[in-house]
Amino acid sequence: MILKYNFNMKTILFAVKIAITAIVLSLMALRSNAQYRLQIFHASDLEGGVEAITKAPHFAAIIDTLEEQYANTLILSAGDNYISGPFYSSADARSVRDSIQKVYNTLYGGIPNINLREGAGRIDISIMNAIGFNASALGNHEFDLGTAAIENIIAPEVRGGTDVRWLGANFPYLSANLDFSQDGNLSGLYESTIKESSTYKFDFSNPTAKTKGIAPSTMVTINGERLVLWGQLLLC
Repeated sequence: MILKYNFNMKTILFAVKIAITAIVLSLMALRSNAQYRLQIFHASDLEGGVEAITKAPHFAAIIDTLEEQYANTLILSAGDNYISGPFYSSADARSVRDSIQKVYNTLYGGIPNINLREGAGRIDISIMNAIGFNASALGNHEFDLGTAAIENIIAPEVRGGTDVRWLGANFPYLSANLDFSQDGNLSGLYESTIKESSTYKFDFSNPTAKTKGIAPSTMVTINGERLVLWGQLLLC
């Protein structure tokens, strides 16, 4: 679904709700009495299946083409980005390691000490990393296999300070209404401070940095305009 809006430069609240997840977008004005055209790409329930092998490149090509038509583009997901099944599990096969490494070396222009490894659900997130999602809400299916599985997918994995095994999600997962403090797998990934979405990308210059992957909200600055997003898990 592609949403295009012309915003009057006053504080505006816009909500996108799909199934049980929500992302709320607040546009903060930096200039008065001006028009700001924002193109929003909104995905929901990506939940890769075997057909994603052919559909994902088409999906990415559409976004790549259309985002060049507007100077201001935001790419969001309402969550449920992966789901237990053959596509999810096959990402843990040794045979996909070379493909994962090739994709990321192409994406980042050849990074030294990148020794990416396979892992369940990591191909789903790799597709989102390659497309360039700015943020995603947490959906119910992210929790299907427990919080340890979430950590394995969205958190970076670096061994010995330099051996980069996994980059994690290069965008924040947003949830303002969940308490992660008592969960040993996710409490360390929660970031309460509002930060720019770009800061959630893996930092190759400091690979041992404790990158946070979950926050109540995030900011995206596009051509001087600051967009504040936050998400929540909805029980409906």
